[in-house]
Amino acid sequence: MVFDQNCLATYKGKNNPMGFIKGHIYEVIVEQKKHGCELSVYYDTTIGHDFVKEKIPYASEKSLQYFWEF
Repeated sequence: MVFDQNCLATYKGKNNPMGFIKGHIYEVIVEQKKHGCELSVYYDTTIGHDFVKEKIPYASEKSLQYFWEF
């Protein structure tokens, strides 16, 4: 896994209220934290086409890879 660099990742989880859609590719940055990982996702919202950066904490690399394919 690449840390602290922009990369593309496919969302493998179910569609959710944050707007992530299963099978779509997003621009992400993964940061290694003291207790797990933090994923920053850049995506276009459907309302107004605002570009959003969402930071999502994960307990481990394994849990991150459960929802994302890098």
